[in-house]
Amino acid sequence: MVRSIWGSKKCTACVDACPARAITGAEWSRGIARRELLDAVACNRHLLETTQSLGRRQTCGICVRVCLVGKGSFA
Repeated sequence: MVRSIWGSKKCTACVDACPARAITGAEWSRGIARRELLDAVACNRHLLETTQSLGRRQTCGICVRVCLVGKGSFA
């Protein structure tokens, strides 16, 4: 049985916080394609337009910072 991490709730913290508007808001499930969850091109484009390169791939991390599931406080 697959159970939603959200239960009956729907969180949009990462969607709302993403400056690139790259996160779709679709709920993750095993086998879902990345493109259904995230517009990686938009994310990367925003990063390249707004930050200096550190010589390696990086992300802004705003979505991770605001994620309630990752903080364990969404229950």
